[in-house]
Amino acid sequence: MFYLYYLLILWIVLVAIFVIMSALSIMQMLRFGLSGAGTYFSTLIFVAVGAVIIAGCSFYFATIDWNAALNFGGLIQDSISAPF
Repeated sequence: MFYLYYLLILWIVLVAIFVIMSALSIMQMLRFGLSGAGTYFSTLIFVAVGAVIIAGCSFYFATIDWNAALNFGGLIQDSISAPF
């Protein structure tokens, strides 16, 4: 049995990695980017797009029953013992 909350934990870990890498990218953009409104605008767009995607996924994930399980036992057993 493979529970769906394992996928949720994996997603949270990947989002944490994304946040860390995004923070490094934002720091580099603001510190070493060209000084001007374009730099701040592109940084704002970068943060806004990331936030919208993460929020959209979070709203969708709220509708999923994470205690459900996937059973691959029958699928694997049928493919192994299938007659040729």
